[in-house]
Amino acid sequence: MLLGVGGGLGAAVAVPALGLVARGVMGFAADVSGMGLRGAYYANSLGINALGLEAAGLTLGYDAVSPSPVLLGNAGSRALSRGEELRQRYGHLSGDQRRAIIWERTEEIARYQLKAMEASTPGAHFMARHSPQVDLYDQLVSAATGLRPDGKIMGGWNKRFTVDSTQFLSNKDMLYGISRAERIQQYAISTGNPINDYISFRFDYSVGEGFVKNTPMFGADLTKFYRQTKFANFGVDSTTGRAITAFPVLSNTSLGTLY
Repeated sequence: MLLGVGGGLGAAVAVPALGLVARGVMGFAADVSGMGLRGAYYANSLGINALGLEAAGLTLGYDAVSPSPVLLGNAGSRALSRGEELRQRYGHLSGDQRRAIIWERTEEIARYQLKAMEASTPGAHFMARHSPQVDLYDQLVSAATGLRPDGKIMGGWNKRFTVDSTQFLSNKDMLYGISRAERIQQYAISTGNPINDYISFRFDYSVGEGFVKNTPMFGADLTKFYRQTKFANFGVDSTTGRAITAFPVLSNTSLGTLY
């Protein structure tokens, strides 16, 4: 099990990995010393602050051959290998639980990359309108009224219109599609024949969801208007080769050029 020591000196928490019950930081330190353990325990993983370390007679230091922080005590210190560290942290989890953790963390990495890409490209709006973080209800409002999730109105107030409104199910799929579409456009630009259409892909699985245009806001069975799709469009600027938009496509008639 993962080691878990939190709170101040008076906190009482279980440490199933060692088969012990740590009596706060002081008790944990005594158990470690008594067993003669030489492992390296990351302070941030244990939730022990500097004051707690000092009170327990331990110090946060660095191994001579590794930049990894370790707790130094009477038993000495040895930095864990990466494999040992991962086994201590996750060895008690099932395969499905470990895959869920990997999924969540890689999704977060992809999200940050997408946000940086959007922020660095004038006019880009793929995250604001079509990312997995957008509330699906906002896509319903968009399909029914033309008010997009980022607050823009399709056509303006006087010429408002509605369109199919969708979002990606995964940041990683969105990032993969954008990166691939940008490479295709950048190559086309280098040959002097930029692509002036959506670059479209068909995935092997559903990558997006949303509502068809003119979905009623009230009084209707929304399951009749909700769709999932394997298709997505990517709008990449024909001069800069940078993505402006990316969205799943519910109707084949809305596709650009399939690659």
